[in-house]
Amino acid sequence: MSTAKKPQAQLLTGTHRGTAPATDHLTYFLLGEKGSSGKTVVSELVALLSDQYVAQAGGTEMNVVTVDDQPRLRHVLGDRVALALPLTPPDNVSDDDESEDLRTYYEQVFEFQKGRDCLIDTGSNSSKRIFSWFRGARGAYARMTKEEGVHMRYVVVIDNDAEAANGAADMLAAAYRMWSKLGNADFFLVRNAHKGSFKGLEASCEKYRLMLELPWLKIVDLPRNKSIFWDMWRNKGERSIIDMFAALDGADEDKMRREALATETGLSTGKVNHGVYDFMLWLHESQKALLPLLRPEVAQGIKARLDEDSDLYAAD
Repeated sequence: MSTAKKPQAQLLTGTHRGTAPATDHLTYFLLGEKGSSGKTVVSELVALLSDQYVAQAGGTEMNVVTVDDQPRLRHVLGDRVALALPLTPPDNVSDDDESEDLRTYYEQVFEFQKGRDCLIDTGSNSSKRIFSWFRGARGAYARMTKEEGVHMRYVVVIDNDAEAANGAADMLAAAYRMWSKLGNADFFLVRNAHKGSFKGLEASCEKYRLMLELPWLKIVDLPRNKSIFWDMWRNKGERSIIDMFAALDGADEDKMRREALATETGLSTGKVNHGVYDFMLWLHESQKALLPLLRPEVAQGIKARLDEDSDLYAAD
C-alpha cells in the first residue's frame, strides 16, 4: 500500500494550545505565496481597524513592516509603514541560510515586534527565504518571540486558486511545526472571494480540503468587492482603502459630490451612487469579517461602531 500522502497529512494535524494574552505583544505575520490574492488588502484593513480603535479609545499604534522586494503595502500606506525591508539582502550580506549576517539582516524586524503590536506583510514567492530565516540557528527566531512575550498570529491569504491553496497549506504546516510546541502562535486562513466562490477548489484541491479540517486553524471569509470604484482605482494601484473611503464617504447623500465624481470618472450619477454603496457595504462587511483577527478589546470596540451602522446595510 502506498504511503506517499501520509507525511503531508501528519504535518497538517495537531491541536493548537496557544492564545494571545492581553499583556503580550501581538504580531500579525501576513503570508501568501501567490501574488494578487488580497494580502495587501487584509494588511491595510487590519492596520486601519487598529488605528480606528486607537483613535477612539487611546493606546499605541501598531508598527507596520513590509519584507518585500516590491512592497505594495508601502505604496498604499506610505509613511504609515515603519520599516520596508527588501526580501533580497544587499550584496555585502552572505546569502547562506546559516549566515549570522543574514539572520541579523532579517531580525531588524524583531526590534519592531518587541516594543508593541506589529503587522508584518511579506511579498509573494517569499516563503522559501522567510522560513530559512525562521529555521536559522536551530529556530532562534521562534525562541526569541517566546522569550520576549511576542505572540505570533500567522495569517495566510488565498483566493480560489489551487496554487494559492497549496502554498498556503505548506506555509501553515511549516509555521505550525515551528511554533506549536512553544504555544505562542495561532493560525488563520483568510479566504478572499474577489475572484469568486471556493466551492470548486474544495472539489479539486486535496491540500485545501485538508486545511479545512485542521482543528488549530481559524478560517475567515472576506467578501467580494463589487464596487466599480474598486475596479477603476484600486486594481490600478491608484488609491488606498482609506483614500477611497475619504473620496466616497457621504457621496450617496450629497448630490454635488455625486455629480463631481461622475464628471471625474465619466460615469453616470446612477452608477456613481451604486458604486459608492457597494464600496461602503464591502468595507462594512470586511471589517466585520476580520474581527476574529483582532485583540478582544479592539474587536469589541470596532464591533460597537459597526453595529451602529448596521441598519444602513441591512437587506431589504
